[in-house]
Amino acid sequence: MKAILIAAFSLAFASSCFSQKNSINDIVRLNKGKTIYDLDVSKGRTMLAYGVGNRVVILNPDNIDDSTGIAVPDKVTSIDISEDSSKVTFGTMTGKVGIIDIKSKTIEGVFTPHKEVVTSARLINGNKGIVSSSYDSNLCYTDTESKATTIIQKFEKEINSIAVQDSLLQFITIGGDGMLNVWNSKNLQSIGKMKVDNSWGRDLVYWSNKRISTCGDAGTIRTINIGNPSMPYEEEKEKHVLSRIYSIDILSSRYGNISASTDNYGKVKVKCNIAFNESVYGHNINDLTYKIRFIGNSESLIVAVATQKNGLYIIPVSKMSTLKL
Repeated sequence: MKAILIAAFSLAFASSCFSQKNSINDIVRLNKGKTIYDLDVSKGRTMLAYGVGNRVVILNPDNIDDSTGIAVPDKVTSIDISEDSSKVTFGTMTGKVGIIDIKSKTIEGVFTPHKEVVTSARLINGNKGIVSSSYDSNLCYTDTESKATTIIQKFEKEINSIAVQDSLLQFITIGGDGMLNVWNSKNLQSIGKMKVDNSWGRDLVYWSNKRISTCGDAGTIRTINIGNPSMPYEEEKEKHVLSRIYSIDILSSRYGNISASTDNYGKVKVKCNIAFNESVYGHNINDLTYKIRFIGNSESLIVAVATQKNGLYIIPVSKMSTLKL
């Protein structure tokens, strides 16, 4: 079955996104022994960005050389590629956020909306503003032109993840209170919320205009329908016993859906629901994992994983073990 699925979802990423000399047909490790707090992929999933120390590394489709990077003011804790794939937003250990132009690889601006570690920073409103969160529990908006910062809301516990859908003029947050909040990008007002985790909410991703998936310390992955932002509702949930789910990603195609997740034990899991067939694959990193994202399109089945002590992993599903359902 694995061979059939891999054939159906062939490793197109290796042939269409990277040059032949850099084809991904085995597990690749970059920055061994270093901490990667965050990573992100472009909308087309053909570009990967991550932070290591005080460098932002952008991996271009034809080159996976990580020896160079763009120096930023402090250790990078948050990374986001804009929806138009022209900018990278970074957050730092000291509460700063900044914007990098991908084409010129130059820093366009650095701002200080927070006093503590930035947990998430995302460009919104056509790259004219940055919405960010921090250990200071503030959700902030920074106007990149006027450089003015507005505190949207102060929470009891910090926001851990922000997801943006500029085409819908909205962004979504999840954090330590387990609440999912939907916000209007223009007026920065809350337009809906619901409880999605009984403990800490860790990560969330859009995978269609109406659906998002969330995960957290309760060990549950939930799929939420936000077709009506003021009344989001849960479509399904998947429980992972005895583990905290730290990060998730979803690919959706005409063949079905594929999810990727990581937990607090360093276990990477990819679950395929393709043409009424279900299969699960896994790989154990043996390290705390911070973020997982698919690279390439829905036919790729390659994931990038950010870890606490072992740098960045790039793992083809073809190199994972088949797990029992």
